[in-house]
Amino acid sequence: MISPTACLLYTQDPELVRRTRAYLRSRASVRHVNRADRIDAVLQQNRPALFLLDLRSNGSRDLIAQVQAEWPDVLIVALGTP
Repeated sequence: MISPTACLLYTQDPELVRRTRAYLRSRASVRHVNRADRIDAVLQQNRPALFLLDLRSNGSRDLIAQVQAEWPDVLIVALGTP
């Protein structure tokens, strides 16, 4: 059996967490992270991974460069408002 893809969601929006888990429940294992200092620890346990990043969250823009530099095998998808 193949384990589901790891999907990390960085956000402080509980509604976005609920909707993402509901949509991806059969396709990926969604791990919610709401503090930027926890990203490294969670990525060490879940690689390769899809990293969904809520641009409305604190420090999210800094995380893009950090994750790209330290975790090149992680796919980043940024979510935000137009």
